[in-house]
Amino acid sequence: EEAKQKLVCVQMKSLSEGLKMFKIDNGSYPTTEEGIAALITNPSSDTYPSYSKNGYLEGKNLPKDPWNHPYIYLNDGTTFDLVSLGADGKEGGSDDGKDQKLSECR
Repeated sequence: EEAKQKLVCVQMKSLSEGLKMFKIDNGSYPTTEEGIAALITNPSSDTYPSYSKNGYLEGKNLPKDPWNHPYIYLNDGTTFDLVSLGADGKEGGSDDGKDQKLSECR
């Protein structure tokens, strides 16, 4: 479980790099509603005319956390965070089931 928890931070940092490239090209991060799927497919060619033709992630599938749950993307309009719900797949939790956030990764 400890290795999986470390892998979460590695994966979230990779997603974060894609999100930063998205912002450089488009002037803003995707909205919470658009989510990290916006790294693979342009959610709106009108809103994002400078979207990279290859997207911002290698491959055409969104990564899941090591417990096979989707990452949660939150954008408050200024900054973003990514969340893994941990081994239990539920919000909150402790020990192996503890939520992990990109903002808490070192």
